[in-house]
Amino acid sequence: MVKKLIVKPLGLVLQKAGLISDEQLATALQEKSRLSNLKLGEIMAIRGWIKLETANFFAEQWPQLLNQFPNRPLGQHFKAAALLSECQINDILQQQQRTGLKFGSVAVLNGLLAQNTVDFFLEQLEIIHNIDSQLKGKTNVNHIENCLLKNKKCDPIELLELYQQIWQQKEINSNGSEEEKELVNSGLIVLSQGKLRVAKSIYRSIFNQSWIERELNILQPYGKIRLKLFGIETKASLPYQVIQEVRAWTGNQPFLSQKIYQIIRNGDLFIAEGQEAQIIGELVQTHIIDDWKNKSTAQYLQDLGDRLTKNKKCFPLDLLKVYKKIWLRGELLADNSLEQAELLNIGLIKQENNKVVVANRIYRSVFNQSWIEEQLAQIAESIIPTKKPEKEYKSLVEYRFKRQKNNKISLVLLVWLALISSVVIGINFWLKSREKTLFQKATRMLQKAEYETALSTYDRVLQIDDRNYRAWHNRGYALAGLQQYQEMLQSCSSATDIEPNAQSSWNCQGEALYNLEKYEPALTAFERAIALDAKEPIFWLNKAESLLELEQSQLALEAIDNTLALLEKAESNQSSARVEEDLLVAWTNKGQALLQQQEYDRALDAFNKALNYNRNYLSAQWGKVVALQKLGRYSAAKTEIDLILRRTDLSSSQKAVTWFYQGLNFCETGEVSSGVNAFAMAIKFDPNYEQAKTARARCFKGK
Repeated sequence: MVKKLIVKPLGLVLQKAGLISDEQLATALQEKSRLSNLKLGEIMAIRGWIKLETANFFAEQWPQLLNQFPNRPLGQHFKAAALLSECQINDILQQQQRTGLKFGSVAVLNGLLAQNTVDFFLEQLEIIHNIDSQLKGKTNVNHIENCLLKNKKCDPIELLELYQQIWQQKEINSNGSEEEKELVNSGLIVLSQGKLRVAKSIYRSIFNQSWIERELNILQPYGKIRLKLFGIETKASLPYQVIQEVRAWTGNQPFLSQKIYQIIRNGDLFIAEGQEAQIIGELVQTHIIDDWKNKSTAQYLQDLGDRLTKNKKCFPLDLLKVYKKIWLRGELLADNSLEQAELLNIGLIKQENNKVVVANRIYRSVFNQSWIEEQLAQIAESIIPTKKPEKEYKSLVEYRFKRQKNNKISLVLLVWLALISSVVIGINFWLKSREKTLFQKATRMLQKAEYETALSTYDRVLQIDDRNYRAWHNRGYALAGLQQYQEMLQSCSSATDIEPNAQSSWNCQGEALYNLEKYEPALTAFERAIALDAKEPIFWLNKAESLLELEQSQLALEAIDNTLALLEKAESNQSSARVEEDLLVAWTNKGQALLQQQEYDRALDAFNKALNYNRNYLSAQWGKVVALQKLGRYSAAKTEIDLILRRTDLSSSQKAVTWFYQGLNFCETGEVSSGVNAFAMAIKFDPNYEQAKTARARCFKGK
């Protein structure tokens, strides 16, 4: 079990070190087959991909240098590999003294080395550094093995399976289970920022897939039985890993598991190490999922689907709706509802901790969205009346907006609306009454922000009358609450298809498109809403936000001025929290438009007016910071930033943006070290914050 430095083929080492790409390696290998007199490294050097000294270093000197000089400074290893010159190393060391950053970080910031090249060297050096200290006596290794294989608090099999998941995926989210705690206590795993990963790279090498395979085989007798029963031990290099992959597809469902084992046994394939996931996936897809109604598992899967669509305990449509939510979102909170309980009883879903998920990957692939929609359509067709009313009643409550002020509404429609309480000719009275009751219930749920309940209830309304455009409209906002903007767009579009003069539904379409970052069509939708009702300020406000995204600042200012005029008139007539909220957003948007026009004094005034309505409105605070920085008032900008950073309600992304502004402020005032540290904080809260990474490098170079 003692780990030694493995000498891999030159191409793989260079690839691992980030010095050549997959395509370059493939090209070089092809040329090597034709040019047998040239070495692989020479071909790459001729191509100009690497220096010949670098190729020779990794081919001839690398293993010996690491073993002979494990404590040599990192820079000298890069010099030996011809990746850095002595002059570059000295420059990096000087910058390192000024900034306190690590040698590799400075090299990356200066563009001298790639991050994965630095990581490769550090990983290899760590292996060498830890061989003597951690493996000679095998103390830590023995301790970890005892913690896992002789654990008294948890099932060793479950510990090994959890560790295997972490080993394969590099890191996973923590859920606080007892198994996690035991792995962390063993020292094999560390918990950092809610993620679990292997504590040291040397442990990954020692406690590897082969070790996991061997120990699971010893601990799990039923695995041996399956190996012999289905002949898997002769069909794979790592037979237990095959069992793990089958379980990953079936969730340990006995019938499906046995079918896959039989397919493996009866086939001609031998599953080599590392091919388990690919081959098992292909077998499952070919022999079970594709054209599943004509496969050997068809009767079993058909019976399972029938237990849902022909259920006697629950209304099948309600079961399908709940299953659809779980399928679309991946998981739902367990709520002990009758529908969830029945889906669990059927076996189509399973509960993991406090959430429910589809029971296995095969069920998810077979009973997919197309299957769901097909079943929904069949059931809905059986209960929706064939004759539809040409018009439907005006709801007493409409989410978010005032009653529509459409002066062009026809006399016939007005008369029809006045007779809302009477029986509508051609529709069953009970269905119409139930539709109204459900609509009112759904709208109450929407107003309480109970979006999932509202959505399912609106769906029930539409089962009765699929031309109820207000139900489609409000359903769109329920989907917005769930951040399902593509579905929101479809729902709001259905509303305008049914009633083209529904201005609020055009606005709903626009908001969906805006959230999908489709600003041009969003602008068109908002303009349709304004054409139908030019006195609704929210339509103008949304139009302005689309124009800002399109950087049409002058048109945005005109839309904002219209918004402010309407809102200030509404405020003078009757003050309300909603009007003040819209004024807050409008003044913030005006500040953003003025920033685009480089009118920084006017922008600062607009942001201050916004903050008069809410001192902690983050968008206005950030806008104020930018305006102050543009005006050269860095001390005032820092005061505002410090005020934001004292807040306790910021998300990680909000903290990242605020630290980014702090970094800009420091760099503009010549406080380079503080600026670099501020950008580092921004990247800590958002590791993918490329703008902060670029700004940090520029600040570091004094630009």
